[in-house]
Amino acid sequence: MTLSLEDQMLYSESLEVRRNAAITLSKNPTVEMAPAFLQALSDSEDVAIFAVYGLVKIGKPAIPLILETLQKSSHTMTRASCVEILGEIRDSDALPVLLDIAEHETNTWVQSAAIQALAGFSDVRVTELFERLLDHPDSWIMTLSAVHLARRQYRGRDLFDCVLKRFIRPEETRRGVMAWGLIEIGTQKDIARLREVMQSTDDSHLQKMLTEIQKQLSWKK
Repeated sequence: MTLSLEDQMLYSESLEVRRNAAITLSKNPTVEMAPAFLQALSDSEDVAIFAVYGLVKIGKPAIPLILETLQKSSHTMTRASCVEILGEIRDSDALPVLLDIAEHETNTWVQSAAIQALAGFSDVRVTELFERLLDHPDSWIMTLSAVHLARRQYRGRDLFDCVLKRFIRPEETRRGVMAWGLIEIGTQKDIARLREVMQSTDDSHLQKMLTEIQKQLSWKK
């Protein structure tokens, strides 16, 4: 018996067969395919990415099922993908859920996906949330929020200073991603602040990172 494309995508032992079925289904998806696409989100990335494409194409009619999956699933990749899809669909019905996940989710991967999904919404509640997350204990979440605030032309707190103060803490373990944030947020005017920090520390590794950040900022217009 020949399996349907949906069954091939979900149950074939061959990754190539599952991927090819997902590709075909994602080209002309219908809302009836949404449950199968949602199930396929937990598969290999080679399959899951086309399930994401299919759900984004279905759009708003798929949102109730996506929200249900978010509530019931404990699978990190599935939940992060659902959040990403909601961000791509960008419908206001999903906004309250995305706001809640971005503020209260305990899984950093899913939480960061929600922050990035919210970046596409112009709602003032998003800006207010990102501002609150500047005090989040996870430095990646804080940095990501600061970057998106900068991209929204936020003029409240000094974003560069927020990231820099945490970046230079001796106990900080996420300096790599925070360096990206400083480069994204900063301008040539911030180079003087970095030089001041370099003069006040004996940490050679920190000095090396600050030097690289200065170099990157010097290339920005």
